[in-house]
Amino acid sequence: MTNLPDRWGGAAACLVLMAAPAMAAAPMARPAGPPTMVRIASGFAPGDATALRFAAHVAALRAASAQSRPVQAARPGGTVLALTGGKVLRPSLTVGRPKSYIALQFGFTAGNIGFNSASFTFTAPVGGRTVTVVFTQSLYSVADTEAFSFDAAFPFFTAPGTWTLTGATLADNAGNTATYDAGQLARLFTPDSFTVVNNGVVAAYPPVIGKGVLASTTISLSSKFPQLKAAVHVNDTPTGVTQALLFLQPPGQTYEQAQLVTIGLPVKAGVVSMYDTFYPSSPTGAWTIKEYLVCDFAGNCSGSSDPATIISLFGTNIINVTN
Repeated sequence: MTNLPDRWGGAAACLVLMAAPAMAAAPMARPAGPPTMVRIASGFAPGDATALRFAAHVAALRAASAQSRPVQAARPGGTVLALTGGKVLRPSLTVGRPKSYIALQFGFTAGNIGFNSASFTFTAPVGGRTVTVVFTQSLYSVADTEAFSFDAAFPFFTAPGTWTLTGATLADNAGNTATYDAGQLARLFTPDSFTVVNNGVVAAYPPVIGKGVLASTTISLSSKFPQLKAAVHVNDTPTGVTQALLFLQPPGQTYEQAQLVTIGLPVKAGVVSMYDTFYPSSPTGAWTIKEYLVCDFAGNCSGSSDPATIISLFGTNIINVTN
């Protein structure tokens, strides 16, 4: 199990990713029984672009994974990559109860190259939080039905009520994708929702972010600790902020780097720090702050990838890195 930032692999404030063993490139038989393959939980502020960036990042990882495998020859009788139907197999989940989980079944056609992964996004009844669960397993069949279960996506403080399937993306072994919205999924999945029961404290809304500050806008790689330090004021009850991320992009590059900051004592009202460390090999020039993200103990996150919002918060979105 790998703990990654919320958008990369879900433990609530971040992602919990449980990946299947690497599969051989040759055709294989489908494993017996419904496997529990992957769990990713992610929380985002209502309408925030972070959710879209998360989805784009997952798609990019799938494409890179697919490109690392030998390309399979096309086979006769191939069909279009598509969902053919599905259903939520269990009607409810009780937060904190052992062996309480949700299971999802879906059918697909995958074309000549075979199925690689599928992500499904559920939306909370209040607060706008979304949870995305991802099933990953290379299957060299043009059509099949799979089932998997998940529970880590719904920790303590999860909002009770009806969670509805509002988005899905399929990917094949060549990196091609097919995306579905809530209306399409309502016609394909029966039922397309489940109920979360939470008899304890509920935290359904993301942290409120106030003033932000950068310790410096110039980083020297020859300094003893070449590190960008930033901080934001937050308010979050009842749980408090426990994680923070600042995403930076080097000049002329398409990749981003980020350093997950885990906060031992949740901050309900106060200052949360974020860091990004540079190395002697780091490119010099104008780096761009691409996104900031703070998440509370319940998995609710606030942040933005909008340049104007970032500049408004920190005064700039450019960090100058020198030798």
